[in-house]
Amino acid sequence: MKNDYSRSIAMLCPTCGSDEFSFDNDLTETERTYECTSCGMEFTHEDIMDQNQDTISRAVEGMKKEIVADIRTDFRKIFK
Repeated sequence: MKNDYSRSIAMLCPTCGSDEFSFDNDLTETERTYECTSCGMEFTHEDIMDQNQDTISRAVEGMKKEIVADIRTDFRKIFK
């Protein structure tokens, strides 16, 4: 089984669909305002997460399937 199942998920602007945002790195995620570099709309961390929940959920489901498949493979190898 792999040791790392982490993924990067591109958050998309709910207004224009861009995946590029500017923000202040000195602030925590919950304090930041994310500004879309294409349309200029501003969002909180919570707004971006809420608007991209379907994308996040699909990625999590994909990861779950991959982990379960890897576990099954490992068990088959162990109990041969």
